[in-house]
Amino acid sequence: MILRVILLIGSFLFSASLGWEASASNYLDLLKRHTDLQDRYLAFHESCSELQKKYLDLRGRDVDECAAKSELQKDYSDLQKNYTDLQEKDGEIYDQIGKLQKDYWDLQKRYAEVQNNNTEVLRQLNDVNVRFAKLQSQHLEVGHLNDLIDQKNREIKLLNDKISDLQANSDLAELTRKLSVEIDKVGEIVKSQPETRALPDHCPRNRNETHILQEIQIRGSDPFKVVCRSDDEMGSGWMNVYRKTFSSTSFNRTYDEYVTGFGNVGTEDEDEFFIGLQRLHLLTNGEPHEMMIYFSERFLRCGNFVIGHRSEGYVVKSTSKCPESIISFTQGTKFSTFDRDEDTRPDSNLASLFGFGWWFHTLYGFHFHRILRMFIRKI
Repeated sequence: MILRVILLIGSFLFSASLGWEASASNYLDLLKRHTDLQDRYLAFHESCSELQKKYLDLRGRDVDECAAKSELQKDYSDLQKNYTDLQEKDGEIYDQIGKLQKDYWDLQKRYAEVQNNNTEVLRQLNDVNVRFAKLQSQHLEVGHLNDLIDQKNREIKLLNDKISDLQANSDLAELTRKLSVEIDKVGEIVKSQPETRALPDHCPRNRNETHILQEIQIRGSDPFKVVCRSDDEMGSGWMNVYRKTFSSTSFNRTYDEYVTGFGNVGTEDEDEFFIGLQRLHLLTNGEPHEMMIYFSERFLRCGNFVIGHRSEGYVVKSTSKCPESIISFTQGTKFSTFDRDEDTRPDSNLASLFGFGWWFHTLYGFHFHRILRMFIRKI
């Protein structure tokens, strides 16, 4: 405003000295320049206001940034402190981990030692069981022999008493003659006995039925049931004497049970039985028989099969034309059970190991052949 007044006064004085026209022209020119200057002033003022506003904003921001920087520095110090604490804790944890690893290795070592001790204990326990079974078998044999000895001693005493009485009465010669006559009569009676009763005898080959259940009798034995089998693969006339399924546990029996026989003699798939070692001995010794075994879905056939007497351990006395197999019968092998170990391996009881009685000659393969069926047929 002051600037405008000064300009007007200057214009007036200048007009007075130079004249009106020149003054008017100059006035307009000055007015225009004044307007321009005023516009530039306003623009400059606005720029200054804008700059001042920006300065205040920047100053405010600087204050905020300083505060944020101070807060960040504080947070950074806290983080550094926490990191140092974590490093210390991490060191403690690593120490604990190292200690735990050492304890774990010690436990592993002790566990291996315990396992080794358990294995040794189990081996010793198995040896004890084997020895105990042998001792049991020997004890039974000794008891049987003692009974026989006592019986024979009683018979000898009776005979001695009779001899003394006979000698006293001078009738020994007459009694001997009578005894000889009675013995001859008994021999004639035995010879006159028929080989079989009037019952179906053995398994005839002229039948087409797959299974036949019948009763037979042989000399030296009571009547007993047998199952006869015939089919296209094995032929006809076979007597099933031993039948055991895979999962069976009923064949882990004593030696005496195997002597007399056991089980349910029948034609059903689940029927399991054994006719008995004594009957098998009588059958194979009375007439020539061949033998066939079914195992692992195949048949093994042998000729001229003969089983010995109990006093011989029901030994395999004869086999012929018997193909090589892991379950083949070997001549001279005795029948073995868990309580009477007669197998060919002195360091183990195979009957106890496999859970059934058999003429064990070798260890290999029997755990694959838990299904066993044994047949015999007249030659």
